[in-house]
Amino acid sequence: TRACFPWGTRVHTLAAMSELEIMALFSPTEDHVHSVEDLLKAAVAPSRAEPGNVAYTVRRLEGTPARFAVLERWVDDEAFAAHGQTPHLRRLLDHADDLLTGPPQLLRFAAGEL
Repeated sequence: TRACFPWGTRVHTLAAMSELEIMALFSPTEDHVHSVEDLLKAAVAPSRAEPGNVAYTVRRLEGTPARFAVLERWVDDEAFAAHGQTPHLRRLLDHADDLLTGPPQLLRFAAGEL
């Protein structure tokens, strides 16, 4: 989406191509879909305000069972690692065993376009 990848499809810089791009997939248990959605929504603004964050967008995937994707861009691995320790993300991760069907799946994009 443009919010997550604001440079568009034609304008590229060396900095944009060296950034860390992650897609985190969250699969809530059937009885915790709304709780997970609320926790993910609550993490957007503070995540975007973190040092080293370039973009942070939460989307719900179509279909059932419910799944959420977090599209993230960070200046480097250190910024992403620090994000994992923030209170707004720990609220979800510390209760993942109760809220999710399994651990979040992290997909890391290779640098650059094909």
